[in-house]
Amino acid sequence: MEFKESIVLKIIQPNYINEINSFIGSRNHWRYTGIVFETTSKVCMGVGTVLSFSSGVFSSNIMSFIAGTVSTLSLVCMQFSSFCYHESKKSTEELNVLLDKLKLDTIPDVIPDKTNEEKE
Repeated sequence: MEFKESIVLKIIQPNYINEINSFIGSRNHWRYTGIVFETTSKVCMGVGTVLSFSSGVFSSNIMSFIAGTVSTLSLVCMQFSSFCYHESKKSTEELNVLLDKLKLDTIPDVIPDKTNEEKE
């Protein structure tokens, strides 16, 4: 076996396989985490709204404080969800660069680009 072929078969190909698995795992992990935190944010937003209206009806300062806290938690979850989607998109782009170098079909990004949606 030729030296160059040996390097390709024993070092480069396994490294490509590991990188592809890593990018796919990272992509799926960030997308799933983004979905969980976006859902949590929406639930917190609903709970915060209900608590906010309830605090006005029952004149409760504690309930008003809890409503503000839950609403703030909702914002934090939404921001983290946005970060997760960005990381998933970045992993997909890095994976596609690698696949393109290997002359393989690329994988479409499953997370819609929010900047394009806002323009429409």
